[in-house]
Amino acid sequence: MNNSFALWSYRAAFTFILAAISLGNLLPIDIRPSQIPAPDIAFCAIAAWMLRRSDYTPVIVITAVTFLTEIVLFHPLGLWTALVLLAAEFLRRNAERIRYHSFLTECAHFAVLYLVMSIGYHLVLVISFAHPPDFGDVLPQVLITVALYPLVVLATVYIFRVRKPSSTEVGILRAGF
Repeated sequence: MNNSFALWSYRAAFTFILAAISLGNLLPIDIRPSQIPAPDIAFCAIAAWMLRRSDYTPVIVITAVTFLTEIVLFHPLGLWTALVLLAAEFLRRNAERIRYHSFLTECAHFAVLYLVMSIGYHLVLVISFAHPPDFGDVLPQVLITVALYPLVVLATVYIFRVRKPSSTEVGILRAGF
């Protein structure tokens, strides 16, 4: 019963964090200079939690929050959500392999993944004749998001206490207990 409660409390915390980040993006308060694009804190949180404890990150929560954010911000519906889901599943499937490498390797995986997602998003918008963001804005956003990722990981580990599972826990999770 205790493990089930912990699992659901972490899932609730993950849901609350994504919802708070999305609501924060909607606030009209903008404290950064206008030349600096906003980092994608939500995807940083998704990746950080996914690489540590993928069982705490329900796909339905990622889908719902990302899609609702697209609706409210008037972004092309479903495109970024699909890319985030593909990336999240990639991280889920490769978490065990990435988990045992250094933190620098984890950051490199995140950087490459986010860059590929951003380029893919931009290319799909160009191919579909939608109005894509200026590509000059895409690279700074990628750099800022990648630079912010270690801070999100620190918050994930030290504030929310989401740590990589031990080898015993990995065995239990694989067995489905």
